Amino acid sequence: MYTRKINTEGFAERQINLADTSVKKILTLGDSFTEGIGATADSTWPRQLEQYLHASATDTLLVYNAGIAGRDPIYEYHLLRGKLWSTPWAAVVFCINHTDIAECLIRGGMQRFKANGTVEFTNPPRWEPLYAASHLVRFIVINVCRYSWMLLSEAETKQKERQAVQQIAATLHRAHAALQARHIPLLVVLQPMHYDLINEAFINSEMDTLASALANVPLLNLLPYYRDSLHYTEQNYKDIYWPADGHFNPTGYGLMAQKISRQLLPLCCTHSATAIAHRPHK
Repeated sequence: MYTRKINTEGFAERQINLADTSVKKILTLGDSFTEGIGATADSTWPRQLEQYLHASATDTLLVYNAGIAGRDPIYEYHLLRGKLWSTPWAAVVFCINHTDIAECLIRGGMQRFKANGTVEFTNPPRWEPLYAASHLVRFIVINVCRYSWMLLSEAETKQKERQAVQQIAATLHRAHAALQARHIPLLVVLQPMHYDLINEAFINSEMDTLASALANVPLLNLLPYYRDSLHYTEQNYKDIYWPADGHFNPTGYGLMAQKISRQLLPLCCTHSATAIAHRPHK
């Protein structure tokens, strides 16, 4: 079990003066994989990314971890354009995995944020209270009607997943345009789960649809990197993932940080001749 210390901004991060312009800061946004569930604070991928960049960049850099477990790209964009917008970031990184599609499907797009400061998610089926109260209803819904855990038919699931991907892509394009206007680089990272690597492709093909929709946005797909560099098999997944919940262990986060550092270095850092590739990950 790993403890988390939360700063005054509400993030599992050190107390950092975001108004200080003497130090370059990189913002990382994402869910539990970015917050770093499964590792100590100094072994999350944002913190290891900072270490990799320090090894090869001549600039003084801080990587600010604004990842929050359970969040999705729509929420992260809202966060970016809210209390994180005034900081002159050296770069912004959005980390996305397939759980974000389901979360946006359930929660909706930007319309979830209301003018009065509240949040309103999409409406569940009217019969959801019966599903919650009755084992028989659950059996019928799942085993007879073949509804998904999101209480949708197969056809509804496909349709709503496509809509969610469209909303995510539109939000990331909006983020890219807004950051470009401020001369701030954006990098979107697609992060695989262990079953994606076993499958040698994203289990949810809508991740490939999302990648195609982001053709004009700087994009790093980590699936080929993990698959090809690790020669990944069902037997060795414990080397980088915790078997109980599927989050990365420190080694998995280190691989992620290493690859992201190579993408970020030319975007926002003055770098030395030191080769990142030769620095061993944790």
